Amino acid sequence: MRRTWRLVVPLTLAIGLLSPLLLLAATLVQNGGFEGGFHAQAGIAGQVPDGWTALNLSGNPEYRSTASRGGWVERIEGNNSLSLLAENFTTEGRPFDAVLYQRVEGLKPNTPYSVSGWFLSLWGGSARPKNDGAILKRIGIDPAGGTDPTAPGVVWSEWDGADKAWRNLSVAAAPTGTAATIFLEVRHQDAKDHTDVILDGVEFREAPTVSLSSLPAFVTDTTVTLTWSGHLPDHLLELGPYALYFDVQRRNTDGTWATVAADWTGTSWALTASEGETVTLRVVPKSYQPRDNTKTWPPWTFYGRPTPPVTTVVDTQPPRLVGPGAPRWATGAFTVTLAGSDATSGVSGYDVQWRTSVEKFWRPWLTATQATSVTFGMGGVPTAVQPETSYLLRGRACDRAGLCSAWQESTVHVATAFLAGTVLDRGGQPVPGARLEIQPYPFFGGVPQPGAWGEFFTGVPTRTITVTVSAPDGGALPPTPLAVSGTLTVTWRLPPATDAITNGHFEAGGSAWGGSGWTITSTAHSGQKALHLPPSARLTQTVAAPPANARLSFAWRGEGLPSGAQLSVTVGSRAFSVPVADGPWQYWVSPPITATGALPVSFQLQSTAGSLLLDEVTFGPARPPPYYRFLPVVSR
Repeated sequence: MRRTWRLVVPLTLAIGLLSPLLLLAATLVQNGGFEGGFHAQAGIAGQVPDGWTALNLSGNPEYRSTASRGGWVERIEGNNSLSLLAENFTTEGRPFDAVLYQRVEGLKPNTPYSVSGWFLSLWGGSARPKNDGAILKRIGIDPAGGTDPTAPGVVWSEWDGADKAWRNLSVAAAPTGTAATIFLEVRHQDAKDHTDVILDGVEFREAPTVSLSSLPAFVTDTTVTLTWSGHLPDHLLELGPYALYFDVQRRNTDGTWATVAADWTGTSWALTASEGETVTLRVVPKSYQPRDNTKTWPPWTFYGRPTPPVTTVVDTQPPRLVGPGAPRWATGAFTVTLAGSDATSGVSGYDVQWRTSVEKFWRPWLTATQATSVTFGMGGVPTAVQPETSYLLRGRACDRAGLCSAWQESTVHVATAFLAGTVLDRGGQPVPGARLEIQPYPFFGGVPQPGAWGEFFTGVPTRTITVTVSAPDGGALPPTPLAVSGTLTVTWRLPPATDAITNGHFEAGGSAWGGSGWTITSTAHSGQKALHLPPSARLTQTVAAPPANARLSFAWRGEGLPSGAQLSVTVGSRAFSVPVADGPWQYWVSPPITATGALPVSFQLQSTAGSLLLDEVTFGPARPPPYYRFLPVVSR
């Protein structure tokens, strides 16, 4: 079978073949252009280039000088190259895995060296269509100088599977001693007649190097900037006008590397990343002659060793802080809690500052603490909390990237006594807009008004105070003196806005009331006076103009009453028997009563002993219950 050979060298390379060859100075590899002769090697078909050793990992290719074939032109430089012909070349082209290696001496220990060589795979010959991937090539270095290509310490380039094109492969490694071994491997995987692979132009030189600046563990901007410095050894400059370039690579999540900047001539690169991303980068130095200024042939590329990778995490968001948590009220030292979260870098610590309500400037208390629960006022600043003082606290959380949350504030009122309770209508409903007035005014500068359900809580001095409770529609209780210690809980029920009873709080003594046997006492529920009603007494008052749908109500408390005692209450023609007994103050409210004209009201205790205290007697319509709107709860 006659075979026709075809030149497949790219045009730029063909032009290079016509250029004068440079005498390579200080070359380290022997017979790298395969111009220095060939020899027989036991167990190897054909002839092996001088200075090299062939090793077949599988198959039995034939090693040949291309110049010995006659008319052979597939070469990169000089007059010769190495050809690997597949076994049974003209009929079958059996697969093989072949390695050519050479041990190089006289190297500088721990200095990076780069090997660069040219490969041309011709699957099925040069005249057939290309079949990328059918033949794989790679180049390697054993920095320990061993001759086993399967040794784990061998540093290899990536496999190259391009067919019908010259490929320049390069890899770098730092010898551990004064010797290293170069490996050229060809793996022919898919049998095809007339398959051969050409090798040429192998060079071994000191490699370009790069020193990479470290990255912080976290960056607070989505732009990650990497900087480095490079070095081009004189050993490469001896070959010609070689320049220094860099490939910036980023590690993928599967551990592979992707080049994000190729053939970069600068010494920094800015990469845009997203919040929470982990960015791992490295730089691979390489050197070649500028493509538009190739002076010497062949145009090798020499790769250097990739830098050790550097990693940073993008954290542009400050942490989230819950707190500082503290009680609204305290009687002494109190606990401050801190809770922060940061999904990216994590919370590194908390800062807490404090001041009193009368101070202007914040004082530091905790700085970069990792504690999440601290007692304020014990062993810190201040060393003790003062009663009847409001303490303002503000805290922030900082993360490991150096970002801090906004300050958040809490207020703690320290007091020695507290007043708590509820303000309700006579019907037991909260009164919107009800108001408390306390004299002397509480130390922290304001009185919390009853909430939506009438509840209130406030700190007070440990002395007698006067409390006045009123409603926005005019109903009010008389000022009530209270001696508060610890926590005093009281419930006030406001009189109706329109009250037909006169002097129902008995603050004007017994005026407007008739009957006999009763007396005025200072043991009152509100105000400073109440009425004392023994069994033999009767209390009366006539309401001149009773309002429609009015209810009679009063506060009562028994003193020394036997079991079965009753309070008889009459309102016009309506009569009620109210069971009474000893205990705390209680309220009684009648059903709605509608009458016209004068309406007599009377009270008489039905008991064999004891007495009853009455206060806050009112007769008027109930307030409408407060209106609340509840949003629907939607579950998905």
